[in-house]
Amino acid sequence: MGFRNGLACLLIGVFVIGIPAASTGKASEKRVPRLLDPAFTHLMAVVDGGKPVAFDAARIEPLLSFVLSDKTPGVRYQAGESGGPSSAYHEFRLQRPLESFLQLTYHPSLPSYLTVPSTVRLSYWTRIQGREQHLPKLWQHLTALQSPVRIDGVETIVNTPDLFSGAYYTYELDRTIILLRWKGRKVALSLSKQRGPSDVGKKGAVIGPDNQWNYLYTGQEGLSRPGLGWVDSYMYDSFSIIVYVQTGQSPTTIHCGIFKWLDAGWAGINMVRSHHIHRGLVRFADDFKTIVEAPQMDDAERLVPAFERIGNLSTETLRKKVGDYYRKLQRRHAADSPMLRKWLQGAFEADGHLAHMSRPEMESILCIEMLKYLLGKNHHIDVAGFVAARTGTGAVDDPWPPAKHRLRTSSAERR
Repeated sequence: MGFRNGLACLLIGVFVIGIPAASTGKASEKRVPRLLDPAFTHLMAVVDGGKPVAFDAARIEPLLSFVLSDKTPGVRYQAGESGGPSSAYHEFRLQRPLESFLQLTYHPSLPSYLTVPSTVRLSYWTRIQGREQHLPKLWQHLTALQSPVRIDGVETIVNTPDLFSGAYYTYELDRTIILLRWKGRKVALSLSKQRGPSDVGKKGAVIGPDNQWNYLYTGQEGLSRPGLGWVDSYMYDSFSIIVYVQTGQSPTTIHCGIFKWLDAGWAGINMVRSHHIHRGLVRFADDFKTIVEAPQMDDAERLVPAFERIGNLSTETLRKKVGDYYRKLQRRHAADSPMLRKWLQGAFEADGHLAHMSRPEMESILCIEMLKYLLGKNHHIDVAGFVAARTGTGAVDDPWPPAKHRLRTSSAERR
């Protein structure tokens, strides 16, 4: 028992490193109203892949009303623990119609991780409506939405390295997406429930600022914190509810509310606290908003050919381009820490990380480099050729002017 208690204290210390003291203050936390609890229970049963229940829109009206209600400024909300996983709530707004939002975020021909590069490395649906098939075009259901539309499936997720422990995990989720009308408004619900514990956590690293979306995945089990590399950590359980309500007309606004519960740690101990989850939700929402609201992302259909070209590359070409990507990161960031220098050098060894990367893992790097290019962010691979399309005259037509794009060419990288 003494070992478990000591381990718990140590792990909590790892998670709170780098979090401002104000963010951990109990005085700023408030539980959401308990009248929302029946809605939480109902939606958890809805998304349960083992024994899902029928969706009842009337049972979630208090939850939808809460999302749209005025909140006390400066208060961080949580959804209650009751001896289970820790929880948090976060909300934000998007300036985009719900129809085009769904077209970008759930397009069957675009990578499903495209709008969440700071939190998800890979994601893919393994089953939809009980069998292998593509996602339906959800946005097409909004025009005549007389009754709720429901899609159930299973999704595999590999997340990005945790900001504090450096660990990343692979796990499966039961997923349910529901479209409905509520008080004349269009609403989308995204529900997820973890299907058992994740694979053991592996060592990863955030390279440079987190908002630059450069990550290293070593494939080695453990944590990246010095002295804690031996730890076998897991995501034991998670449940989330994301609510999207179209509220405005000029401009069209989507009001977003996220409820999340998470149990993660090691030795069977949940080391996650509400403020850790809240910080993760803010991390997700900030980049999500940047991408979804970007004018370059307005037309999802126009994006499809560029990402299809990445999918058509040979495995040899993919590995070469990913190697170039890590070499540029190595030249720029090897001095950031001895551990990162060792891992970046090791990536190119005969049995290193690069040699073991799967095709989807390599494609994900190029897809995020493409996203950076489209958004005008610094990127490390020349992806302009994937975006440019040949015109009938043989000329190259780039729908995004080159002035919007910057390819990282520091003096260190040119040497």
